[in-house]
Amino acid sequence: MLLPSLMVEDAVARGALKRVLPSLEATPLDPHLAYPSREQQHVRVRKFIEHLTEARSRLKSSGLVDVLRSFQLRHRAEQGERLG
Repeated sequence: MLLPSLMVEDAVARGALKRVLPSLEATPLDPHLAYPSREQQHVRVRKFIEHLTEARSRLKSSGLVDVLRSFQLRHRAEQGERLG
């Protein structure tokens, strides 16, 4: 099982978990939302989908997505240095 670094960094630091394949990194994926057809879709669900779509667009247009990915890559590198 491959878990996000942020979920396990404390356990790795304590020694409860150990990276066994440090060169294996998951490719960041854009989130996807699956839902049944919009027929009879509850208004709250529709509003939630609209909110997520707008938030993602704002993040992409602001360049924050690139900043977060850069931070994630630096964080992984630092974790590798500490573990290596």
